[in-house]
Amino acid sequence: DPTGGGFLVPEQFSQDVIELLRPAGAVRSMNPETLPMPSGVMRIPKITSGATASYTGENANATKSELKTGQITLQNKKLISLVPMSNDLVRFSSPSADTIVRNDMIRAMAAREDQAFIRDDGTSATPKGLKHWIASGNKFNANATVNLDNVTVDLGTAIQKLMAANVPLVMGQQTTATGTVRPGWLMSPRSYRYLSTVRLTNGPYAFRDELLLGNLWGWPFRVTSQIQETLQSAGNQSE
Repeated sequence: DPTGGGFLVPEQFSQDVIELLRPAGAVRSMNPETLPMPSGVMRIPKITSGATASYTGENANATKSELKTGQITLQNKKLISLVPMSNDLVRFSSPSADTIVRNDMIRAMAAREDQAFIRDDGTSATPKGLKHWIASGNKFNANATVNLDNVTVDLGTAIQKLMAANVPLVMGQQTTATGTVRPGWLMSPRSYRYLSTVRLTNGPYAFRDELLLGNLWGWPFRVTSQIQETLQSAGNQSE
């Protein structure tokens, strides 16, 4: 009771602050290729169709071909976090309020950036994320019946789609003329939970040993709650 002597007992305050839990940045942690854009716009030339080759008979004309080029224009996008603070709060707070707010702003921006990298559509001043860069022919519906056999086929289909599109796929990373290719998986927590717990019929875990080493079928993976698990009409689908 404060008036019964309680005012004489000093209150104890911790110098630690419990942080707000936010999704960890998945895309940047995969060490993607980054390009500086000091002027805000970058134009990258590309080959839209290449030369062809063919066998020809004796005294026959060779088949002509032509290399055609195009251009990709990259436009910068601005990400802002604004948190007003009073001067007195900055001066007298303990622990240091400006450090706490700054760190929270960094985590907020990292989470929003990661969401954009994964699924934003490029409208309303946002970047265009991986979900909307994927060619329609490389998208497919996973088997609705979730079991080890079907999931294994779906994982293989994801890889097959890239191979069929001639996307460079090697274990680890590969340096090409236009940069470094770093294949990797992104998945939701529920997908990771399934892959890490599903067993073969005779008992051993199917994928867990490799997942514990940070890989799935030889490529690194990241788990993020930015990949939704409440999609489609059923409200329980993921990507």
